[in-house]
Amino acid sequence: MAAAFDLVFDDVRTARVFDPSRKLPGDVQAFHKLEPVVAVEVRAKPVTYSDAVHFVRSVAAAGFTHAMIAGLDAVDAKVLHLSKEAWQETGVFVTVHPQFSDCTPAGMQSTHVVVPSPLQPKGFRMQARSSSSMTLVAGA
Repeated sequence: MAAAFDLVFDDVRTARVFDPSRKLPGDVQAFHKLEPVVAVEVRAKPVTYSDAVHFVRSVAAAGFTHAMIAGLDAVDAKVLHLSKEAWQETGVFVTVHPQFSDCTPAGMQSTHVVVPSPLQPKGFRMQARSSSSMTLVAGA
């Protein structure tokens, strides 16, 4: 995850897994011009609804606008529908990737991770695919 985000964001941070002293939510955090953009939690064990809600609240408290949950094992069905509830409660947009293939750069193309305009590839622009997703398209 960190390597994929490093291709797009100017500041990507990680911490040791299970590090009790870490101060930022998630396993990977992306910033643009020191502003928090997205925090990612990668789970190799089942993701429960309560785990997801706790993560989203910590993301909101840290000032991030987007929480991404990458469940590489099993994801509780309620977690897949957390986005609207989380947005209403915290103002944080939530993206859930229940499969590893969704966590690759190709899989993330349909997410709401907004590429900061100075970092967009030359000749591309952001375009809404739906009310909750964006994609890069050719053209200025």
